[in-house]
Amino acid sequence: MRARHLATAILSSIILALALASVPAAGQAPTATPGDTTEGWTPPLTAWGEPDIQGVWQRETTAPLERPDSFDGRAILTDEEVAARENAEQETLSKGLEGAEQARPTIAESPFQFGNEYNRFWGYTGRAKKIDRRTSTIVDPPDGKIPMRPEAKWTQAFHAEYVSNYPPEEHYNNSWKDRDTGERCLTDGTLGQMWGGTGPNMFIQGPGYVTILHEQFRDRRIIPTDGRPSSPVPTWGGNASGRWEGNTLVVETSQFLDKSGDSWQSLWKAATPTLHLIERWTRIGPNELGYSVTVTDPSLFTNPWTVELSLTNLETSEAPLVFFEYACHEGNYGIINILSAARGVEKTNPSFKNRRTDYPKWLARQPK
Repeated sequence: MRARHLATAILSSIILALALASVPAAGQAPTATPGDTTEGWTPPLTAWGEPDIQGVWQRETTAPLERPDSFDGRAILTDEEVAARENAEQETLSKGLEGAEQARPTIAESPFQFGNEYNRFWGYTGRAKKIDRRTSTIVDPPDGKIPMRPEAKWTQAFHAEYVSNYPPEEHYNNSWKDRDTGERCLTDGTLGQMWGGTGPNMFIQGPGYVTILHEQFRDRRIIPTDGRPSSPVPTWGGNASGRWEGNTLVVETSQFLDKSGDSWQSLWKAATPTLHLIERWTRIGPNELGYSVTVTDPSLFTNPWTVELSLTNLETSEAPLVFFEYACHEGNYGIINILSAARGVEKTNPSFKNRRTDYPKWLARQPK
């Protein structure tokens, strides 16, 4: 359901040509946080003297964003838990190499349920994920949780109930705006690009600029690295201003359009006028890019929160990559089908229209 255009294919070809000019050979490096580098390894430079962070980078770690309740008060896994995760990843790898699929239902239980649209083929990399001993990639606050405001938690619960990929039959589906921004082939938000979904990110550099091309939705960010903002007007993805601090690219992004009224399956990714991001990327090994982001948004969160993780380079000098958006397509016919299915059910079952009354009931329950 995500739009794919001829221009995208042309752009991808141009990006690939640029990438081949400067992508270094890949190797292996231990997991580290931004600012650290592999001992005895010197980060490469571009032809114009800036740190070279080009490549196709993807998150390949077992650590979740938030700390699960089962690990409450524990930041690090035990040796036994690490071993269990290693065994599970090796089993997943073996199944992938055999072409075995994850167990999924073959028929949706209702016209409004999803779950058969993807399989492992689209997100499979041919190797096991890295085992991260941490119980969350959120490092601040110490509890490893997103510090959402009560009213934001309520909105998140509403989205989970009515705007998720697995909505109940009572979902009203009045309009395309009742569906999630990702389902509408728009975006999952700037904040989620580095670790959301299965999509990698291609980093391309030129003098004074870094461009990040995201697989999902063909999202792209063109970031000036001389301190200038990327645009004088608010945008869906905000306006980014980058600078180099030693080997680290620091990017501050603000001036997001007010898209808080749209449906976001994960509200913490939402674009709001008060959202402010500080991101840092550091080449910490031949095949590893350290990443951190500090999120500030008083409309959604009680205080700032910070994520740290590392990204793996999927590209080598012998095996350069170019990727294509694999889910969205021209015309976004899925949304048309979802809405027409809802109208069809109403014609055959007039009482089904009563489900639309659920929306104002939810609104009446929203905390102030």
